[in-house]
Amino acid sequence: MAAESYAHFRPGNRCSRHRSIYNSSELSTMCSIETIIKVAHGDGGGKLRPFSTWESLLTSSTAAPPYRRKPGWRETCPLQIGLPFQSDTPVYALQRLAQERRFATALPRTVSSCVQPGDFPASSLPGIQQFAGWAEFEPQVTSLQGRYKWCNVVVVTAVYGAQDVVSPPLNVHESSSQLACFVMFCDNATARMSQGLLRGSPEQIWNIEILDGYPFKEPRFNSKIPKLLIQRLFPDALYSIWVDGKLQLQVDPIALLAHHLWRTGAELAVSEHLVRQKLSDEACKLTKAFTGELAVEHNFDQQRVQWISQQLDTYQREGFSPIAGLPDTAILIQRHTRRTNAFGCVWFRQILRFPHGRDQMSFGYSVNLSGIQEVTNVFHKCGYVLAAREIGHRRRTGLVG
Repeated sequence: MAAESYAHFRPGNRCSRHRSIYNSSELSTMCSIETIIKVAHGDGGGKLRPFSTWESLLTSSTAAPPYRRKPGWRETCPLQIGLPFQSDTPVYALQRLAQERRFATALPRTVSSCVQPGDFPASSLPGIQQFAGWAEFEPQVTSLQGRYKWCNVVVVTAVYGAQDVVSPPLNVHESSSQLACFVMFCDNATARMSQGLLRGSPEQIWNIEILDGYPFKEPRFNSKIPKLLIQRLFPDALYSIWVDGKLQLQVDPIALLAHHLWRTGAELAVSEHLVRQKLSDEACKLTKAFTGELAVEHNFDQQRVQWISQQLDTYQREGFSPIAGLPDTAILIQRHTRRTNAFGCVWFRQILRFPHGRDQMSFGYSVNLSGIQEVTNVFHKCGYVLAAREIGHRRRTGLVG
């Protein structure tokens, strides 16, 4: 049975699932973790029956169809990630999240406190990426926060301009579907393209959010907001998992938290880059791409190349080496803490500081500037391959990756 996002429960000690939650009236009272534990297998509050073991999170009834990996190093990766707590069950996750919820501290809730238009002169941004401020967007954020107030874990993606093929997550264990909310930000064009998948098919799982008042003129550049400021959009969540629109998640989200955060004690987890190892190598690749297959317009392309050069020079002057390690930020796994919350703002400011549109160029610098190196887990690239399959872009504009 395909998983569905968990919304609220009605009286009578039973939980009901809603695939889409568009207004606060639909969110009566969310299922607390304690309630989920009690009714997990229809026990009505009686003795707990154990869920499947952690190993089964990767072999559930929604198992992924056969998938051929690209030749090369990917073929050497194991068939599944080694999960901790081998003798335990997902009840561990329920109990851990319940404990963290009891001791959770309030985190900043506004996107406007991260950056203001005056922080970046209009002349520093191209017309296609003009930053108009948060006046129209902030009320949308407040409404969004109300709809997902009771989500303990959020799995988030974004697709704008129908650029990517929308794919449902695979291998989501039933217990995890009760703990995680799956949210997709998109525009009307993407919603129309994906209507069959999002509202009519058995795989339906994404809660669709079409927000207004984004601060950028270019819609695809607005996709950086739910990715980098994910904690400001979902301040009540304990954890978040970001998945780029070009990917299809194929590992249970709670299993990812267990493996990359709980096992290591990290607060932020990201994969090493699949191809390149140095920031300078990424800069070289982007320079060629912006004047080649991802070219948009000559003057704009030249400006982007200049920003990349300025970024490398600036970081080197400020003590960040251009041969520093390079991550692949298509998958981001975070525990919501004050440190990682502040990191998102620092990272977003770097995107506006050097607005060529590629966020992984500034990830390592932002981690260092935020002082969260010790709680950042840069895991092996096989973890990326096992976590998600690359569906690829439906089409590429060359503007934002």
